[in-house]
Amino acid sequence: TSTYNSGYMTGDIKGAWNVDTDVTTLGTSSDPVVGQNLISNGTFSSDTSGWTIIHHAERSTHNVASGYFHVEGNSSADSAWNASFLMSNGTVSSGAKYQISFDIRSNVAMYTSSSGAGHASWVELGGTFTAFSNVSSTGGSWVTRTFIATAGSANSGAAELRFGQDAPDISTGKYVDIDNVSIKVLGIPDRSVNANGLAVHGTPIVSAVATGAELKCISGFSASNYLEQPYNSDLDFGTGDFSISVWAKITAGAATGYLYNRLSDAGTGAYHRLHTITDVLHFNNINTGYTMPNDISTFIAVCRRSGVLYVYANGVEVFSVSHTNNYVDNGLEKVKIGVSFNNANPLTGSLALLRVSATAPTAAQIKEIYEAEKPLFQENA
Repeated sequence: TSTYNSGYMTGDIKGAWNVDTDVTTLGTSSDPVVGQNLISNGTFSSDTSGWTIIHHAERSTHNVASGYFHVEGNSSADSAWNASFLMSNGTVSSGAKYQISFDIRSNVAMYTSSSGAGHASWVELGGTFTAFSNVSSTGGSWVTRTFIATAGSANSGAAELRFGQDAPDISTGKYVDIDNVSIKVLGIPDRSVNANGLAVHGTPIVSAVATGAELKCISGFSASNYLEQPYNSDLDFGTGDFSISVWAKITAGAATGYLYNRLSDAGTGAYHRLHTITDVLHFNNINTGYTMPNDISTFIAVCRRSGVLYVYANGVEVFSVSHTNNYVDNGLEKVKIGVSFNNANPLTGSLALLRVSATAPTAAQIKEIYEAEKPLFQENA
């Protein structure tokens, strides 16, 4: 889009991470957990625990049926705003980026205002309405919005996620059914359909990939400055195909530096990782024999295709070997970018357009990706 570039996303894409073009610093949190739902009961499996149910002059009824929340009006005479809603009590950090998602299972005439002034659902953060407005009047739709939290004069730091019917149409028979509500920390957004971002620890550096270029990269990795994603079952590839690709610029002199690492904090379980040892690229414990050039953006693609591991640099195959490791993990593995599983061996260099897929692109596709993305790394691109 005009504000970010995902890079090519291949087949069964599981993650494509890159910051917006206008981002100059990365927000941080004392406990950044990207992908963890801040809403404790977003599925309404049996009740409305974790939510505050509010009626305005008892103008509506509600119930939890079959694992979703149902709100229905009961008076068409009263046209006051906010007929009925439910409200979460999650908290957000000012300045951090979040993604809100929910499912409209079904509804009937959530709003009928000819002026379009009605709000079927909305988000209130510290007294300020944001993110949602006239989301949809048709059921069966998944609604997602991204927002940056701002502290307000009231309820500072509170994320009050409200759903309900709006005036003037709040009569009996007009309803909305809401399910699968989530608020997740984005950090560095995932541009794929999965929307599983990377948490930011510390203060990694954001900069242009080249002088005057709009595309951004991340650098400044250390034991306290890195990116992370909690366990994600999408990355359990078993013995199937997969691919990891990234544009990396390596600075000479580092004995070991990690580009991508998936392993538990205890260092146990199945793992897959991409790192350099004195500039030589390794996948897991496999020495690919390819020496990364220093201070030059290089497109690296590692993929397993039909039981063979291939490594490509700038669209050219540089290594291959039989590889049948079973990547089915124990539920404790995290992805860490820029450091190893125990935050050691930080990468001396920068990374951009990191992507992971459960599909292995062909050699021709990898060459096409390199040729198409290479111009983004030129000056003033």
